Amino acid sequence: MSTAWTFASIAPAETPLPTDGYAPSGPNRWKQGLFSCFSNCGMCTCVLCCQPCAIGQVASIARKGAGWICLLTAIGILALNAASYALDYYAAADDESPAWVLTVASLLGFFASLAACLCVWNARAKYRERDGLEGGFFTDCFAALCCSPCAVCQMFAQDNITFEGTGRQYKQFWSTYGDGLEPAAPAGPASTV
Repeated sequence: MSTAWTFASIAPAETPLPTDGYAPSGPNRWKQGLFSCFSNCGMCTCVLCCQPCAIGQVASIARKGAGWICLLTAIGILALNAASYALDYYAAADDESPAWVLTVASLLGFFASLAACLCVWNARAKYRERDGLEGGFFTDCFAALCCSPCAVCQMFAQDNITFEGTGRQYKQFWSTYGDGLEPAAPAGPASTV
C-alpha cells in the first residue's frame, strides 16, 4: 500500500499556546540562515547543478505540492536558457547574422533570469506566510536577486529536506512521489497478520 505525499506531511506542526495565556511575540526564525547553505554540501551542489529543477521543487512545495508548477517552472526556465544559448551560438557561428539575433538572445537570457528570481521570491513569500517567518518583501527580493541558490537551499532546509544525512531525503527531480521526497510514514499502528 503506497502512501501519497501531501503538503501537510512536511508542514511543521502548529505550536500550542503557552498555558499562561501569553502568545510568543515576534516572527519565527528560519531554521537555517541564508548563507548557511554550505552546511549541507550535497544539497548545495544539487541546487547549483540544476537550479531550474530545484526552483521548481521549492515552488511546488510552496504551492502545496502542485506537480505541474514544478514542471512548468523548470521547463520554462530551461527552455528560455536553451533558446538564448542557441541564438547566441548561431550569431557567433555566422559572422553575417543580423544584429537583432544577439538582442533577442540577450532578452531571452534576461527573461530566464527574471523568471527564476520571481519564482524564488514567490516561494520565499509563501514559506514566510506558511511558517510565520521573519522578513519581508525587500529581504525576499534581495535573496532572490542576489543569492538565489542560497535561498533555495534555505527553503529546502526549512522543510528539513537534505541530500544526505538526517532529515527527509531528496530523491530526484521527478520521482514516483511527484515531488522528490520520500512518502510520509503511514498514520496509525502497523497491523501484523
